[in-house]
Amino acid sequence: TEFGRGSSGGVVNMESKTPHLDPFTAGSLEWGTDHTRRATLDFNEPITGMEGAAFRVNMMTNDADVTDRDAARYSRWGIAPSVAFGLGTDTRLTISYFHQTEDNLPDFGIPWLFDRPAPVSRNAFYGFSDDYLRTDVNIGTIKFEHDFNDTFTLREQFRLENAHRSFRISQANTDGIAPGTPLGQAQVSRDIIDGVSNDRAIDEDINLVSKFDTGPVKHSLVTGFEYLHQSVDPRRTEPTWQDVPDTSLLNPVSSLPFPGFGTTGTEVNAHVDQLSAYAIDTMKIGKEWTVIGGLRFDHVSSQYDESIAPPAHFAATNEALTWRAAAVYQPKPNGSFYIASGTSFHPNIQQLSISSEPTLPPSTKDVAVGRNFEVEVGTKWDLFDNRLSLSGAFFWDEQTNPSPVDLDEPLLYVLHGRERVRGIEFGAVGRLTDKWRLLLNYTFMESAITSSSDPALLGNPVLNAPKNMASLWTTYELPWKFQIGFGVNGLTSRTASQSPDPANGLLMEAPGYVIYSAMVKYHLTPKIDIQANVTNLADKYYYDGVHPGHVVPGPGRTLYISTNFRF
Repeated sequence: TEFGRGSSGGVVNMESKTPHLDPFTAGSLEWGTDHTRRATLDFNEPITGMEGAAFRVNMMTNDADVTDRDAARYSRWGIAPSVAFGLGTDTRLTISYFHQTEDNLPDFGIPWLFDRPAPVSRNAFYGFSDDYLRTDVNIGTIKFEHDFNDTFTLREQFRLENAHRSFRISQANTDGIAPGTPLGQAQVSRDIIDGVSNDRAIDEDINLVSKFDTGPVKHSLVTGFEYLHQSVDPRRTEPTWQDVPDTSLLNPVSSLPFPGFGTTGTEVNAHVDQLSAYAIDTMKIGKEWTVIGGLRFDHVSSQYDESIAPPAHFAATNEALTWRAAAVYQPKPNGSFYIASGTSFHPNIQQLSISSEPTLPPSTKDVAVGRNFEVEVGTKWDLFDNRLSLSGAFFWDEQTNPSPVDLDEPLLYVLHGRERVRGIEFGAVGRLTDKWRLLLNYTFMESAITSSSDPALLGNPVLNAPKNMASLWTTYELPWKFQIGFGVNGLTSRTASQSPDPANGLLMEAPGYVIYSAMVKYHLTPKIDIQANVTNLADKYYYDGVHPGHVVPGPGRTLYISTNFRF
């Protein structure tokens, strides 16, 4: 209800660090054996002579390589100042700015070979020494809030965003390797993925919060309107690159500068406009029941223009009404049962426009609107005087006309179909004793393509959806101000294609893994900690990022030493 178009795949809630009236300074320093050098600073201070006003600034710098992925490197820095007026009063104004710059040599990992990760060393790198991914992001936000009384609060937020990015990334391609070829003689080609673009967004959201009673029911009603404009202007050399040399599968050469050249292959201008209205009511009925209901209406229009031959132009408009509902029953102060359900939608042609897919369908009628339905039933209980919290849930998620991953790749084209994911999850968090803390999660998922215009897809799993995922993190307070911790993370195999390979009937599949981590912390003072973490304790060779074009090995064993402080 709150997020509208594009939220079918989930939403990450990013909480901005806004000013407070209490002064503080916090930060961290970190060093790692993967050449991590990281520093953060969070400074908040009331403004002298201006009651209810405060200033806050967050700063970050981070440089790192990847253990056993010698060529890859990542460098970024950012700053986010904000100022607030009227804190603690009926009228509040916050003005904030966010800037982040990145300059990376990205890692597209190793290639697939006959639908399995190529059997090469973990440090095999198939790019060039001057590959790059550079971004420059600037976001400005003005947020206004006014309490008319105890019943009504008006909230308005206006945001401008601009993101410039340029990249040229190399990806190994094993299509030319015939079955039976000795690996020592195998050569891979390199696909070059490149682009330069400016992504812009204008977002205006205004809503009214109303708190009132109707008999025994207490309401908290949010009604609002939103306007969102997004535009992109990508330019790519892909697919006209020439003179890109092949390299050995087992011993790739990445130290040479990139020798290829080409002409502009695509030049796009596209924009999407979205007008929305929404209402969400949270109703408290007595001490035991809470009911939530929401509706959202979206009107989405887009325009796409490709100026390089063959030129393309289209416009599309879609409208949708989506809903969300939930009920929570709390029979005891320490426990509850709940059921939640809702819908969302993703007009695929608009998403293709804004992602600037180089190959588009000849008619927008060929691309249906995607819709999502989900339901979740669960329970949560706090036990042993609130020392341990247990939770469990069953969930069911269906997507009709799921978003196309790549219109150029028939193994990934699942439009006019349906995907389903259902499963259960369990969690436990709390203190087993005064000194022993535990965080445990387990999820089982059963995923399948249940409908498709291509019968070969039916029953195949959804991309990158392992059947089992589990994580454990536990810490224990030792004497002399020490704390130790241990963790386990694991999941089962995942697929990266949805259609079987015609050559062998296999899906691209990466094996599952289990990795371990450990930590020791020393409380130097009540306000300063010194900490050491070791990730991938057993130095396992595993596959972390799974993509249809490549698979990225996870980092080897890495030690991090850090300090956190707050005054």
